[in-house]
Amino acid sequence: MRPAFICCYLMVLCVALHLLETQEQIALGYSAEEAKDVSKTLFTASQGLLFASGFLSASLSAGVRDPSLTRHPQVHTRLSTFKQWC
Repeated sequence: MRPAFICCYLMVLCVALHLLETQEQIALGYSAEEAKDVSKTLFTASQGLLFASGFLSASLSAGVRDPSLTRHPQVHTRLSTFKQWC
C-alpha cells in the first residue's frame, strides 16, 4: 500500500473517533478518555507516516527550484491548529 493512502486512512479514523458522541464511543467500547487517547495516537501515527514517507523532500526540492512554493505559512498554521483540535 502507498503511505499516502494509509496516512489518509488513519486521519479519517482519527477524525471519526474524535467527532463521535459520548454514547457512540461507549457503544464502541471506549470511554471518553480512551477515545481521546486513541484519536491522538491515530493522529500521531498519521503524521509520523506522512513525514517518514518523504513527502517534504519532494516539496522542498520543488521549493528550491521555485521559491514561491515555500511561501505558504498557512499550511503550517493549519497543521498546528488541527493538532490542537485533536
